[in-house]
Amino acid sequence: MVGRKPKATILKILEGNPGKQKLPQGEPVVVPAEMIEPPSFLDTYAIEEWDRLAPGLYELGILTPLDRSVFAAYCDSVSEWRHARELLAEESGIDAFVSSKASGNQCKSVLLDIATSAAKNMLRYGVELGLTPSARSRLVIAPGRGKKSRFEGLIGKK
Repeated sequence: MVGRKPKATILKILEGNPGKQKLPQGEPVVVPAEMIEPPSFLDTYAIEEWDRLAPGLYELGILTPLDRSVFAAYCDSVSEWRHARELLAEESGIDAFVSSKASGNQCKSVLLDIATSAAKNMLRYGVELGLTPSARSRLVIAPGRGKKSRFEGLIGKK
């Protein structure tokens, strides 16, 4: 199917519903009683990312128990990207970006492929969670929406 992907109602509300379109009625609302814990399979880098972003997303009502897997996939992608970039940084010069096959032919480094793929996944998940600069610039905090977020200065108001 071609066209725009449907957007979560909470993101429409946070963006201020600029088109004044009718919001869906009867959509299930998931409000977590407490902060969601990261899955046990995440490594150190992924847990660092979880701890960095989860409180702000939770306070905005974007991170719910239903979003745990998507957010975990985002954090895992961040970890893969960091690991690949660190390994690339250990290489020197062109060797970081080009590998040699057994036949003697040169090809793009596997680490570069991993870093690129992880970055694309980060972007894809980030858009879904409202983490990209363009998505963040459209967010508006609804009045009376809980306590003040430590991320509030990063979010544009309309």
